[in-house]
Amino acid sequence: MTLVRAYIALMKLRVVELLLISTIPAMILAEKGVPSLGLVIATLVGGTLAAGSANAFNMVLESDLD
Repeated sequence: MTLVRAYIALMKLRVVELLLISTIPAMILAEKGVPSLGLVIATLVGGTLAAGSANAFNMVLESDLD
C-alpha cells in the first residue's frame, strides 16, 4: 500500500462525506442563494483536508483503542 493510499484510509472519507453533504446546504442558506463555485470548491477541499487530518491524527494517537 502506498503512502497516499494509507493516508486516505486513515482519513476515513466515509465519515468526512457526512460533513461535506451538510456543508453545501448551509452555504446556500448563509448566502441566501447559490454561492460561487470557487468558494464551494475551496470550502469542500479545505473541509475534507481538515476533517481528514483530524481523523488521521485520532487514529494514530488512539491506535491502542481502535
